[in-house]
Amino acid sequence: MPLFLGPGRLVLSFLLPPLFLIYLLPGIIASFVRHPRREGIWLLDILTGWSGVGWIAALIWALMSPVEGARQSSPTGASPSAPAEATAPASPRDVAAETNRWAFFLHLSLLAGYIVPLAGFIAPLVIWQSKKQELPGLDVHGRNATNWIISELIYGAAAGVLAIIIIGLPLLMALALAAVIFPIVAAVKATDGKTWIYPLALPILQ
Repeated sequence: MPLFLGPGRLVLSFLLPPLFLIYLLPGIIASFVRHPRREGIWLLDILTGWSGVGWIAALIWALMSPVEGARQSSPTGASPSAPAEATAPASPRDVAAETNRWAFFLHLSLLAGYIVPLAGFIAPLVIWQSKKQELPGLDVHGRNATNWIISELIYGAAAGVLAIIIIGLPLLMALALAAVIFPIVAAVKATDGKTWIYPLALPILQ
């Protein structure tokens, strides 16, 4: 029995851990934002995430604002017709916190393609375009992620052509690792209010 792994098994051994984390992404997000229904999200993710549809449902549930239910209830003794505090303008600190949270989701959504085909390209664009008016600070994250998506497609096509002469195979492996690592780093930086420019990303959108 050979004591070494073939190229296919070697690539699989590198990809399995990040793929496992991506599978658990909805539950991780729910725990990160302290979603009041995080136990249910974890169960939905673990039990039905393999179907793709269950994973998307768990992800959407995790991304739903955990305070929506609280806004529906009024304090004890308060009249339903009393003006709600939720209508007051959000403070800059709250806007910044919300921007950081959605930037975190935006970058991690690049990994969704490992569960649902093409979702890693579509989900970041949907989050960016749907929230950039409400959260202007999210725009730079959307442009940054989009630059990486376009660059990733260009590099992947070039490496695929070069695979004919063998040299493209290690390039494809390196690109596959970068496609997992870069969004995670950008998401972690986003939680601190920082914009991490993806290395090697072409500055297509300024």
